[in-house]
Amino acid sequence: MNPKKLPDDRFTITDDAEAQAFLATIGILDKLLKQGSLTDLGAGKVNTVAVCHYSHETHWILACRFHGLEDEKENGFMVLGWPKNKFPRSVLEDAIKAQNLGEPESRKDFNGPTEVN
Repeated sequence: MNPKKLPDDRFTITDDAEAQAFLATIGILDKLLKQGSLTDLGAGKVNTVAVCHYSHETHWILACRFHGLEDEKENGFMVLGWPKNKFPRSVLEDAIKAQNLGEPESRKDFNGPTEVN
């Protein structure tokens, strides 16, 4: 998916290679790779990191990295996007809360969401 020609609708990228290419193009793949994890804190083997990208020209972007899940096919990258002309900025925080991770700012072991401008 071309980051400069996104649909005027919500989108999801679940293919790992496509998600990584998209994130590299918008400049936040390295941020996801460098973020701390639950594993770093000795809290377990499962690592989920989310980065909110607010400065894309047309969309609010939520990038996620999953690692350490028992089913290897469930590990990898995912990208969610919402058009700014149809959704408020708070859609990103709502998406994090919907994952049952609690309030983003209260989850210090979650290390997220991280704002990237």
